[in-house]
Amino acid sequence: MTLVNPKIQKQKVALGKISGLWGIDKFHGLPIPKFWIKIDIAIAHVVDIPLMHTHEVDDQFLMKDVVGTSTLWNWKYVKIDNVN
Repeated sequence: MTLVNPKIQKQKVALGKISGLWGIDKFHGLPIPKFWIKIDIAIAHVVDIPLMHTHEVDDQFLMKDVVGTSTLWNWKYVKIDNVN
């Protein structure tokens, strides 16, 4: 999955895989908000983009803060790269 910048939708921000869905899974112990997806971030193409859903307790504010972990992203800004 590719995460795109909500302000510049042609800009690819990061690459990852879905690891949680709203209504089913949790993020930091809380239910994932409706229309949001938990994404495990493998690569950040642009490290200084603000996260769509910050997590102050873990000092997660920018894309560089979540590489190797996960973040929440609104499903409108998640693009499918390929289907195997």
